[in-house]
Amino acid sequence: MRFRATYQNFALVGFALMLILGFGVLVWQKDVKLDVISKDLVKDHSRFTPTESIDVAQAMRLVTHDPPKMLAPPQAAPPMMVYPPSAEDLARLSGL
Repeated sequence: MRFRATYQNFALVGFALMLILGFGVLVWQKDVKLDVISKDLVKDHSRFTPTESIDVAQAMRLVTHDPPKMLAPPQAAPPMMVYPPSAEDLARLSGL
């Protein structure tokens, strides 16, 4: 049996080559996402060393801080009238 060179056969061979090359590119292409993830891991790794991370250092009690203090202490508020007012308050407010 002899292979005949027809346009249909050329098209099939071309399609097969395109599929093979396409899958080859997908398989052998360097994965960009893995590179980005590994770079982010290296960059974020410094967050978890006590010498470079204040959060980890505080968790390990390597650093301390002064307790908070109020810079503007509250002032005493005027007394509020309670509802319902007492009989003395009513008399005083009524001017009696």
